[in-house]
Amino acid sequence: PEPEQAPLDPRHIDQGRPLWLHRSAAVEAFGWDVRTVRSPQMLPRLRPDPANLLCFHRGEEGEGVVLRIDDESARAVELIALRPGEVNAAEIGEIIGSHRPPEALLGKLIAQGVIRGAES
Repeated sequence: PEPEQAPLDPRHIDQGRPLWLHRSAAVEAFGWDVRTVRSPQMLPRLRPDPANLLCFHRGEEGEGVVLRIDDESARAVELIALRPGEVNAAEIGEIIGSHRPPEALLGKLIAQGVIRGAES
């Protein structure tokens, strides 16, 4: 059997390593507001606050987690979901048109366990 690859390091991403998404991860775009409203009087004053929410389970069966992520990160997650193990960090940045370094684009998601460097 082949040895397992070391986990991805969110601070120093190997740009050529294929990426996979945690099997429970999904992104949903909300066009209005996802903030908590503490009183009905606040409702008329709220302005649209579009958001991408990434939902996943910590670990394999752990607690549910919801993260608010930016548009570029949402596109990166969707791309990995469409092409698991076929794209790497360098290609993702190029495909989605991001000029952010891979650590800035993907580091938070790798640290959370959403993006992995091996199939799971």
